[in-house]
Amino acid sequence: EMNLKGRNVLVTGASRGIGRGCAEELGRAGANVAINYHSHPGEAEEVAEIVRRSGSRAITLQGDVSSRERVEAMVAQTVAEFGSLDLFVSNAVYSDRQLMIEADLDGFRRTSDVGMWGAFYGLRAASLQMVKQGANQIARAAVVANLIAHDNEEYGVVGVYLRTKSMVPPSTERMMRGRGGR
Repeated sequence: EMNLKGRNVLVTGASRGIGRGCAEELGRAGANVAINYHSHPGEAEEVAEIVRRSGSRAITLQGDVSSRERVEAMVAQTVAEFGSLDLFVSNAVYSDRQLMIEADLDGFRRTSDVGMWGAFYGLRAASLQMVKQGANQIARAAVVANLIAHDNEEYGVVGVYLRTKSMVPPSTERMMRGRGGR
């Protein structure tokens, strides 16, 4: 059983789906949880209440992870509320589910902005905060789901999403090496 009593975590895209599950489980494990959402405040507050009922503290933070400034502000808000940031879960996603040859390319750009740049902004801001707090090691765990398109979807429909998710692990690996192998 995981024991995260006294740890402080920020989870992006935490009002629904996998992010919601992560936030709830982290709260049950004793972590204080900052719950980021983009456009579902009611659902984010439901998650916060579940975390609070488990005995942990929770805050909700509205923000678009494709904005570097907003991500940095969410890290700062988490630290201001809880005193530190110990864990960061990059979960926010946007996925334009149209065939590439038929799609509005703005949707493809949004998929990259949220899935790749949002993850990078969050990992960077969280890592900088953790180093400032004296962390001598920063771990990255990546789960890239849906690497194989579902039976009812063609690769062309989910291809941009899959490419943005597959870029996160190697880019964060390089970023950590640049910090002296942390």
